[in-house]
Amino acid sequence: MVLRAPGTFRNWYVNVETPAVRWAGGLDADDLEVDVVAGPDRRCQLKDVDEAEAANAAGEVRDEWAARARSEAEQAIADITKGVWPYDGTWTDFRPDPSWPVPELPANWNQPVPGYTGAGLL
Repeated sequence: MVLRAPGTFRNWYVNVETPAVRWAGGLDADDLEVDVVAGPDRRCQLKDVDEAEAANAAGEVRDEWAARARSEAEQAIADITKGVWPYDGTWTDFRPDPSWPVPELPANWNQPVPGYTGAGLL
């Protein structure tokens, strides 16, 4: 484990998920389990591949979504390795203005989207 000074860039984290669906309360998307973590040196690591495979095997994620998750993770790794925006380092030193208020979630933030079926995962 590499120790870094507080406030310094640690890594990019790519959470592979379905496209977001807008509704009155905001946006919803489903996590496809696969994640990519890449440090400042752009070395990438896939995370939770075993969970993604288990979800697919259990029928929780259809084959086409499992394949898309793998493809999206591979594309993220290629982009990170090449330094394509947003992985070009542009925002690695961003710090929010300390005077900004901390946003609050709306009361209905976790209500299901009417008619949303998980973007066809099953």
